[in-house]
Amino acid sequence: MTHELAQLLAATRKALLAGDLAALPPLSEAVEAALEGGWPNGAVADADAAALHAQARENARLLEAAMRGVKAARRRLAEISASRDLVTYDASGQRGVVATSAARQTRRA
Repeated sequence: MTHELAQLLAATRKALLAGDLAALPPLSEAVEAALEGGWPNGAVADADAAALHAQARENARLLEAAMRGVKAARRRLAEISASRDLVTYDASGQRGVVATSAARQTRRA
């Protein structure tokens, strides 16, 4: 049981580090199912429990960072969508602004 849970936590960590957010729901369900199964011998060795706790704590830290990143990306996309001007830079690094009309802006799904 502890080995299975450790593998699931490691897979979750790998998905978080790779930015594979789509892999997280099935992994979360698998972790929950593993935990609902209980411990076969009724107890977990202190070392195993500490290792699982450390893995879970690291995954929580990574998940919080991923959520901050997603929120920042959403904010930036909202800023871009709200802007009516296109900011460009030429070869010498000089900033240029091109006004765009709302009618000409397209949105992607």
